[in-house]
Amino acid sequence: MSFVEYLGRVRIRKGQELLQLSDKDLHLIAQETGFANDYYFSRKFKQIVGLPLTVYRKQPKRIAVLMPHATACLLAWGSSRCLPSSACGWSRG
Repeated sequence: MSFVEYLGRVRIRKGQELLQLSDKDLHLIAQETGFANDYYFSRKFKQIVGLPLTVYRKQPKRIAVLMPHATACLLAWGSSRCLPSSACGWSRG
């Protein structure tokens, strides 16, 4: 993958994030992600993601949230001072 392709994918990923988490107009998202216009952004988005912008935006939002105890378990994983594995519901098997 060339640098230009990589940069395009990074911009589209940021566009996906903005489409999911904001109600901004498409032309503003295109500008914020470095595309010259919303038409080119739309074409590249469909090429990389495989869905038109409007279809992608209508999908249910997918946001991951960890509970504080789960975060503590993840941070402590592999540490000698970890919570007992039963506290996390995991075994180190």
